[in-house]
Amino acid sequence: MNASTNSPAPNAPAHFELTVSPEPVAAAAHYTLEPYNPEEQRDYVRMFVTVGLLALFAFIIVWVAVKSSGPRDTWKQTEDMLTIVLPALTGLIGSVLGFYFGSQKNRPTPPSA
Repeated sequence: MNASTNSPAPNAPAHFELTVSPEPVAAAAHYTLEPYNPEEQRDYVRMFVTVGLLALFAFIIVWVAVKSSGPRDTWKQTEDMLTIVLPALTGLIGSVLGFYFGSQKNRPTPPSA
């Protein structure tokens, strides 16, 4: 092999050079690492429960409106059912809404950048 060329010998081991910088390269990746915050998951669950209960309440109101246009016997049965279900549901909705908005009030504010 000629000494003037820089090509390695045919059976020579390959030589790789790796340079590691202490800072992540921002241009290569557009992701930033943030610590896990369980409060975000709790917010989703609280929102899901709150919206679900409000949707159930809306469904019951629409259902009652439809049933009220039916025969008198059907309305009497619906009214009896409402006297049982509606107070429990409104109490539950009040508790959930109070917890949902109360927990947002006590949350620490994130630091400003």
